[in-house]
Amino acid sequence: MNKKNIVIILAVIFIILTIYYLVPGFYHLFVFNNHPDTYQPKHAILFFILAVIDVVFGRIIINKDKEVK
Repeated sequence: MNKKNIVIILAVIFIILTIYYLVPGFYHLFVFNNHPDTYQPKHAILFFILAVIDVVFGRIIINKDKEVK
């Protein structure tokens, strides 16, 4: 696996986790006061920010590799 594939896979995982924490009715992991009818906006925001950071730094790393070659 090259770096581009890893960046894409991580971004997809973070986006899926973002959606998971926005949908009420599921047992959300890593939450202490979990009521099934609630959603977890703080966790969703965290995973969305991680997805954005992953894409930004992934593009920087991939572009640096292209410049070296």
